[in-house]
Amino acid sequence: MRNAICNILAAALALSVGAGQAEASSQRQFDVVNTNSSVSIQSIWSAMAGTSEIWHTASLDSPIAPRSTSHFTMPEGPTCFFDVKVQFSDDVVQTFTNINVCRGDRVIAD
Repeated sequence: MRNAICNILAAALALSVGAGQAEASSQRQFDVVNTNSSVSIQSIWSAMAGTSEIWHTASLDSPIAPRSTSHFTMPEGPTCFFDVKVQFSDDVVQTFTNINVCRGDRVIAD
């Protein structure tokens, strides 16, 4: 009897952990943090990790001001990992690899 109760509790725990993982992966989001104190981020592109020849432009309502953060949601897809490229108003470009959008990673641009 005791083993049966333990098995039921273990199964319930596994289901709740699995549900949390599925929920997290369906959110598919990331933040871009502009830590620079003098220039804004003008453009952002994303590509599935490792496929950097196929960049997709992210829609920005306005540039990401110095010392501010912007939130992005990715459409459903076959992977959680993306490369992200940002361009500052002074034309400096930074590329970040293997950003996990299912986990809600942050891109820290400076």
